[in-house]
Amino acid sequence: MTGARMKLLPDPRAVLLAALFAVAAMLPGVATSGQSREFFLFQVTLTSSEAGLTQFFWDDGRGTTEEESSAQPLRAGAKPVRYGYLLAQGTFKSLRFDLIDRAATLSLRDASIVDRAGRVVRRFAPADFRPANQIARFAIEGDTLRVETEPNGGNPVLDLPLAEPLTLRAGWPARLRDPSRLGLAVLLAGLVLGSPAVLGRLRPGLERLGAGLRARPRRSLLLLSALAVAVQSHPVIFQGRSFVSPNNGSLMLYGELPTLPGADARLFSDGMGSDVGAMLFQHLYYPMVQRDALSQGEWPLWNRYSLSGEPLLGQGQSMFGDPFNFLTIAADGAAWAWDVRFLVTRWLFSAGLGLTVWLLTRRLWPAALVA
Repeated sequence: MTGARMKLLPDPRAVLLAALFAVAAMLPGVATSGQSREFFLFQVTLTSSEAGLTQFFWDDGRGTTEEESSAQPLRAGAKPVRYGYLLAQGTFKSLRFDLIDRAATLSLRDASIVDRAGRVVRRFAPADFRPANQIARFAIEGDTLRVETEPNGGNPVLDLPLAEPLTLRAGWPARLRDPSRLGLAVLLAGLVLGSPAVLGRLRPGLERLGAGLRARPRRSLLLLSALAVAVQSHPVIFQGRSFVSPNNGSLMLYGELPTLPGADARLFSDGMGSDVGAMLFQHLYYPMVQRDALSQGEWPLWNRYSLSGEPLLGQGQSMFGDPFNFLTIAADGAAWAWDVRFLVTRWLFSAGLGLTVWLLTRRLWPAALVA
């Protein structure tokens, strides 16, 4: 019975390997949890006569910047809507609420900061807000604040002064919750795959696979890199998403989301200060301008559509010398061509790293791990 029990237990080496993979799976989440904006929300209930963009800022002593802010699209209508704005962790000296990016009449109530579990960290009464910019009417009616912007106001602002600094810092239990779930899943999968019953059935196939990979290391690294990119970019490859989506928070010429016919998403993720608009504002159209020039027998030296004309070939962001750019030129800037281009370059990056390690060490498994 003891021997039978021992055969059911995983090999200690398999347990150690599973634990190492679990720790590796947790490390990215743990290492970046201090900068995560997923632990706190500024919440407020709003109504607005106009649709637009609303934005919440925090000041840690260095002033308010676009990077230190969170934005959401604002709906028009008399029905109150509850909005949430992701907040960074840190110690803040003041807060600022940009109600909308155009003239409108608005009401707000039930403003608060909550943690991820929904517990209230700080409540704000209507009297806590102060008109700061382009506010024509500011009236408190019970638990509701009524605001009317100036007729030409494009940046109406309410300040939220703090009597003393506000510190938002997630504890380690909250910061470890998501990484630990991933680590536990990896550990359990490793223990199941490392059990004698499962491993005994898989061993012949794994040995043949390992022998085949070792016999063709370069080809193996190329295939493993493709697998890694497929896992990392699976929403684009298998779920119909795109790196070049108009639904990334850039309203462009539209007043509100959605910006595509038939789309129903009215919220977008916080870009954490990333320039998510650059693709839609600029890069998407460069191949189109270059295609127009080439189709007319011209060299794409000039971009007449930016700043009343500026050099196109003479600045690196035009990407005309990138071989993969010709795919987007041929497709006239189609989203699928951009997606293929991004996927191919990610695959080249992954494969290049793996092949570099293999050339330096001639060891397949470290090279495969890096890839």
